[in-house]
Amino acid sequence: MITREIGKIVRGKATPHQVASAAVLGAILAFLPAFDQAAGLYVLVVGTLLVLNANLGVALLVALPSKLVAVAAAPLSFAIGRMLLDGPLSWLFGWLINAPLTAYFGLEYYVTTGGLVLGAAFGGALGWMLVTMLQFLRSTFAELERDTEEFWEFTDKRWVKLTSFLFLGGGRGKRTYDDLLHNKVGLPVRPAGLVLLGVALALTLVFQSSLSSSFLANSLQRSLERTNGATVDVSGLDLDLGRGRLTLAGLALADPDAPDRDAFRATGFVADVSTTDLLRKRFTIDRIVIADATSGEARATRGERTRGGPPGVVRSPEAPTEEALSIADVFEDPLTWQARLTAMQRWIERLAPATAPEAEGLRERLERRAQEVGHSELRASHLIQGRPRFLISELVIDALHIAALEDETFELHARNLTTQPHLVEGVSSVELSARSGRLEAFLAGDRVRLAVQSLSVDHVAGSLLVGGVRPVVGGTLDLILDAPWSAGRTGHLSTSITVKLHDSLLTLPGLPSAVVNRFELPIQLSGPLGDLALGVDDEALVAALIDAGQEALAERVRARALEPQTETPDDLIGQVLPERR
Repeated sequence: MITREIGKIVRGKATPHQVASAAVLGAILAFLPAFDQAAGLYVLVVGTLLVLNANLGVALLVALPSKLVAVAAAPLSFAIGRMLLDGPLSWLFGWLINAPLTAYFGLEYYVTTGGLVLGAAFGGALGWMLVTMLQFLRSTFAELERDTEEFWEFTDKRWVKLTSFLFLGGGRGKRTYDDLLHNKVGLPVRPAGLVLLGVALALTLVFQSSLSSSFLANSLQRSLERTNGATVDVSGLDLDLGRGRLTLAGLALADPDAPDRDAFRATGFVADVSTTDLLRKRFTIDRIVIADATSGEARATRGERTRGGPPGVVRSPEAPTEEALSIADVFEDPLTWQARLTAMQRWIERLAPATAPEAEGLRERLERRAQEVGHSELRASHLIQGRPRFLISELVIDALHIAALEDETFELHARNLTTQPHLVEGVSSVELSARSGRLEAFLAGDRVRLAVQSLSVDHVAGSLLVGGVRPVVGGTLDLILDAPWSAGRTGHLSTSITVKLHDSLLTLPGLPSAVVNRFELPIQLSGPLGDLALGVDDEALVAALIDAGQEALAERVRARALEPQTETPDDLIGQVLPERR
């Protein structure tokens, strides 16, 4: 009951020092964000609260309303954090963010740093008010004790004692209110708190291996969830600090755009980690070799998108031309393809540094991300220096099975997978190749390359639907893409992909079908993968038909291109491909 807590404070032995320190520490705890963002600060504040003999009842009374204020004042905490982290004191916070142990304080988060200051100020104000009220009440009761016999007679009544005990808690013992009034500091250190802290440290040393493994598993899971944007399952993690050896029994990353499936799943691996970097909240692995992994497998339990994860489809800021078409215009199931391309864009953006000259500034990026994920997820990543927080120097997957391509087995070789590519000397790269030699994909820095050979047209392009008909049926398909990747503009492409058909039936809307033994056509790609625009140049189409031996069909296409336009644009692309929805 809250009245008993208040009564214990007024009638008990709590000193102004204990009340004020409890108010400040209780408010700071309330203003801190989630535990995983500021684990070190939580441990420090709670330990200080116990050791300084601060009044725990006051800390609890202050923490409850302070939490409500903290939620409402998140934008103010963020603004204060920006002044501290991006202002004249950035050098100091940069040192703390990268120093051993203090790296776990989460000071790189704007809301954490700002909340630390705002919470201390708010708690200090509440503490001053509580101390003033406490001293006033005790002074009043002290005067009554000294000058009024009726007060003693009244408080000595049995029913008054019972009522006081029920609503105000236990008495003050043999101390008078005058004694309480003049006791300003009291015992500054809580002996029981020191004992408890010593026991906690001893247990930590004894069980450091299991505790470190548990903490690392949770940290790794949360970090991967923020990067992946959906549920991540980490099982069977064991960290041997003495040998610097990490053993992981299982890892599963849910697909953010298809939460009932895993974007990646591996049975486990063994890797060497740097224990020195762990003190600086840095997870560094030199080499990981995974024997077997899968992608696209169904999950036993449906995953969930996580707050703070990457956004979904990013729309192009540029209006498409009349000749350009979206994914929705050319695929029978556009949502599925759009989700696949968006997922690919999300991971490519994490590997390619933002180097485009039109890359948004810090202020614009923070404002955009605040709208997407809220203030609590924003952090001053530019203050993380020296080495990145997460780095896998080399990752090798000997056998990767993709559910959508059941007849293929892939090998993956990646280097410098990290959350801060600018802190690594070499560029981040990923190379994926099929053992059959029919598919190769390579991403390094700001360039992407894709080569597909002899894939079944019906299997790969079976969901294409243009103008109500399937434009290509049967035969095999080759794709070649080699282009720069402008990550600074949310992963824009501005290039062409060469499509080669072999022994396929080609059907253009409104024109007769034709079998082409070899047909090669460049298709223009522009915009981000999640909202990709496609276009075909009419002259290139005519030339491709002539090269394929389809002169008659080429003449009919050319004739249509020369027909006068009606109210609805009737150019070549409007005939070959449907109008944009």
